[in-house]
Amino acid sequence: MKTLITSAVLVAAVSANGGGVDQKLKDFMGKSKTQRVAVVAIGDSNQDFGGHGWTQHMAEAITAKAGAYGTGLVEVGGRVPSWAKAKGTVSSGAPAELAGQLFSYWYLPAGETQKSNWNVTGYGIAASHPMDLRGRLKYRLQYAQFATGAGSFRPAARINQPPWKTIASAPAAISTSGEKTAMQQTEFILEADPNRTTPLMFSVSAVNAMITGPFLGEFFSVENTAKETGCTYQKLYGAGGHSLHEMLNNLRAKGEPALASYFGFVRQSLNGDQSCLVMINSGLNDRNRKILSSGPEKKAMADTSAGYQDNLKGLVLLLEKAWSDAGGTADTLHVAFMPSHPISTPDDAKLVSYRQAAQELAAQLPNASCIQLPEIVSQATMAKDGYYDERGNAHLSSKGYQAISAAIA
Repeated sequence: MKTLITSAVLVAAVSANGGGVDQKLKDFMGKSKTQRVAVVAIGDSNQDFGGHGWTQHMAEAITAKAGAYGTGLVEVGGRVPSWAKAKGTVSSGAPAELAGQLFSYWYLPAGETQKSNWNVTGYGIAASHPMDLRGRLKYRLQYAQFATGAGSFRPAARINQPPWKTIASAPAAISTSGEKTAMQQTEFILEADPNRTTPLMFSVSAVNAMITGPFLGEFFSVENTAKETGCTYQKLYGAGGHSLHEMLNNLRAKGEPALASYFGFVRQSLNGDQSCLVMINSGLNDRNRKILSSGPEKKAMADTSAGYQDNLKGLVLLLEKAWSDAGGTADTLHVAFMPSHPISTPDDAKLVSYRQAAQELAAQLPNASCIQLPEIVSQATMAKDGYYDERGNAHLSSKGYQAISAAIA
């Protein structure tokens, strides 16, 4: 919790320049006081820069302010790193019956077995996680059943420190055989323990146990079933060197059914009116896109303010469609545009124009807001207080992400 205390100390200095967050966004996030609200992130390299970026620090700041009900959506494929040399494939090779409806996945074909370990489908949670690991915890997994084959797995939880003891498993192995090839969900409960003080790891099967193919896992999450309010933070998109142009077109390429699968999984953990905020951070890479925008108008170059706004419109339309396909309503999806942080004084002219374009679009839409980072922290303050990465102003230091995230929250 030390980092959160440090963030609180930094907020006063950072936010002295003004609000930077409009009332629409404050009102929407105010729902987290009475129900669960999911926060979904889309961004460029700043999303995960240095192994932390907004993904770590915005999540910490929002859940420190609003509380947390769980981990949020985790992609199974993201828990199977290439260096682990696990069998099977990541986001390729799935049966034709599932093609087009999967956002990402890990697929272990029939006839293959894979030993489950800490870096293959395992997910560690710190003892200090704000959802409170002493509570009744539900591990929920979206996986595939197959018309052929005899695969199986058995979700489990362990103490994630010596002696690394498995403390609970699903009552029995779960078969992946079914009448037809289709996506399914299963839940595994770790009962509450008021004396639990250790970090935990949840996994598709207990560490050192076997996962038998065919197996395909798409998403999982862990939540405290007693937590009725607060937030989770999950990343939908984050890629170095990408602009709104790539974000929009790559998400389109995923396909509406795949995006609906993502949002559908998120919605199932929500209560109340099932509300979701999507934060979009981009701008630095947009300055170099000498190509027509990809939004509904497609009339302006992507590096212009008009092109930037058109690409934002395209993202909003795509997100709204996916949210609707997942069963959500228009009033329960809010989009927060967060154009890139200031990099100079005076600031880069294109970034200034992007912020104005985002502000104008947000004012036109009932379900959109614009976070103005220069109103939260000036470039001079960022330079003076060490908020930039030591290699340049395109990225931030851990201190910078932490302080600005805390101020936004």
